[in-house]
Amino acid sequence: MEKNLITEEKMPTLSNGTIRKVKSWPIIGNGFSIYKDSERFFKNCKQEYGNIFSISILNQEMTVITESSNFDAFLRKSKSVTTDNFTSNLASKLLRIPNDIFHKTFRPQVEIFRSCLAKNKLEDYNKRLVDEVITTIEHVKGGHHELYQFIGEIVFIAGGASLFSKGIFDKKKYKGFRDYDNASPIIMSGLVPHWLLYRANKGFVSLTNALNDVNKDGFSDLCKKIESQNNDVGLNQKEKGIAQFSLFWAANANTVNIAFWAVVRMLDDKEATKNIKKEISEVNITDIYDQNTLNKLELINSLIYEALRCYTGVAMIRDVIEDITIALPDNQAISFNKGDRFCLYPRLSYINKDNFEKPEQFIYDRFFKKPELYQRMYSWGGGNNICPGRFFAANEIKIMIFILLKKYDFKLLDKIPPYDTKRLMMPTTCPTKKCRSYITRT
Repeated sequence: MEKNLITEEKMPTLSNGTIRKVKSWPIIGNGFSIYKDSERFFKNCKQEYGNIFSISILNQEMTVITESSNFDAFLRKSKSVTTDNFTSNLASKLLRIPNDIFHKTFRPQVEIFRSCLAKNKLEDYNKRLVDEVITTIEHVKGGHHELYQFIGEIVFIAGGASLFSKGIFDKKKYKGFRDYDNASPIIMSGLVPHWLLYRANKGFVSLTNALNDVNKDGFSDLCKKIESQNNDVGLNQKEKGIAQFSLFWAANANTVNIAFWAVVRMLDDKEATKNIKKEISEVNITDIYDQNTLNKLELINSLIYEALRCYTGVAMIRDVIEDITIALPDNQAISFNKGDRFCLYPRLSYINKDNFEKPEQFIYDRFFKKPELYQRMYSWGGGNNICPGRFFAANEIKIMIFILLKKYDFKLLDKIPPYDTKRLMMPTTCPTKKCRSYITRT
């Protein structure tokens, strides 16, 4: 475990005011409250301690900033902060990646993702996505389907085939993926070792084994570039599989969830379904190979971002690598010492009526009517550590919604399910109950 880098004598300081410490338990600190429901915990902390406060998790102090108007000031300090230490610790728990391997592979792999999945390089991936989604659903029969399972399998199989490799992702492996992903909050917490979680461990091993040899036919150029980089740093076959799986999990875990929430909230709103169907009615399936055509699907894009607003709780955690002072918009400044850690938590701004009108409501065309609201979203992260696959992920969800509405009619049979509060820092959350739908081919 990392040493506690923040001491009582050397806490971060505000130029005008003090950073108050949240009451906590010995050793575990505030960890259990955050694990149980981070939104409620941080909301209560903000009410009692203000927009900036200090928490403790497993004897490690962290300053939390909840006001989104301050975020850009922090994210601009990219040369003075890093995610690598925190992410390395997380990867060792969640993905069993030793620290030395992580530090050899993480940054180069991010740059490969950023280069291969740049916004102006996606048309080949778009074509693969369209073809793979159609192939995945062509044998699906109408009738009763559990919607999260139905959408999850499409995203997992089609997305995996287009971004990684054809032929190795199927329903059986999706079950293993779900077993692993469902256990990820407790694995991430460090409270339970992974080897005690039999089904999660089985799913992890199955997928890492499937991804440990990308020299086989069918693997994408992206995977082959990552494989070349892994060879350069001397990873063995098992380590290569884990490195590839870490990217696969990151690419799919959040996309599955947001795709589900976007679809289920659209289907629950007759006006949304009608208007989005109208938007796609004059566009042929082959037209969405073209990135410019996808960009014009503005209602679907608004729907996706409203799902992100309502169902993400991404925490942007940074370690300070040199003493810095950050000027804030409210005529304040905050000073950090080398070794401090801070967390930007935008979820509270998403449910704040000063930032989003009627935040308790899901308004599918919110961003379509007010495009300036896009600038208030941090669901892909921010700064130098913004998600390198965000354009591909958004396209994947758009393409799936487009094709599903072209091919099927849906009728929801259950109410909108509640979301899992334990996943509100992961950064997307999933449903806690089944949601049935009756599907008819058009």
